[in-house]
Amino acid sequence: MDHAPSGASKSSGTDEEYSYTEQLIEVDAPAGMLGIVVDSSLPGAPVVHAIKESSVLSSRLHIGDRIVYVDDVDSTDMSSMELTKLIGSKSENSVRRFGIIRKVLIENDSISIPSWEQEVLLCKREIS
Repeated sequence: MDHAPSGASKSSGTDEEYSYTEQLIEVDAPAGMLGIVVDSSLPGAPVVHAIKESSVLSSRLHIGDRIVYVDDVDSTDMSSMELTKLIGSKSENSVRRFGIIRKVLIENDSISIPSWEQEVLLCKREIS
C-alpha cells in the first residue's frame, strides 16, 4: 500500500471560523489489548470512538481519528467489526503500525488544538 509520508497534510476545508487540514500520522501500537473502541457508522474509514484511560495508546490516539491502515492493510472500507478482527489478529505482533488521519484546525496560520480537545484534556487533568 502506498502511503503519504508521516506528517503529510492536505487542505480539506473550512469551518465557520477556522480552516483545517488533515494529517496522516503513523502510530506504533505494542502487542496486546489496546483499549480503544472504533465506530464505522459514518462514511469513510473507521473512527476512534472511545479510548480507555488505561489504554497504551491514550496519549497517541485522539477521539475522532480515522484509522486508514494497520500494518499496510487498507482499512478505509472496513466495518468496525472487520477492523477490530484485523487488529486482534495481529495482537501478538511486537508492533502494529496504524495509519491515522487526524483533523487539525489552523488558526492565524498556525496549527491549533480544537477547543473540544482542550476541554477533554482539561477534564482529564481535573480527574487525575
